[in-house]
Amino acid sequence: MANGIISGVDHVPPLLLRSGRMLGARGLKTYRHVVIPAALPSFVGGLKQGWAFAWRSLMAGELLVALGSFSLGRLLSTYQDQLDMAGAITIMIVILTIGILVDMAFNQVNGVIRRRWGMVDTGNGT
Repeated sequence: MANGIISGVDHVPPLLLRSGRMLGARGLKTYRHVVIPAALPSFVGGLKQGWAFAWRSLMAGELLVALGSFSLGRLLSTYQDQLDMAGAITIMIVILTIGILVDMAFNQVNGVIRRRWGMVDTGNGT
């Protein structure tokens, strides 16, 4: 996530910074009105990447150490131990579905931000 923020701030086009200064943005106003909005798509990309790493780590941790009484990893492990492959596949599908839904949510937010800041061609030919 930090890499997304750093990359976004480092890659703010100098033209945007000069334009902001010409319009009166100085000091913190430059960051509030120019840098943060320009870095927002990279920040969302960093959040998405951070979530993906966290989700994989959580699933791996649940499979290795079953501490709670109810968790997806514990259910998957139980079904595998009991040779209930239908239940194990069901849990795998639930894990996959959660991952896909969260990924779709991040893509939706990213698309809204990019359209709002004019970073996506709307395809209307104008």
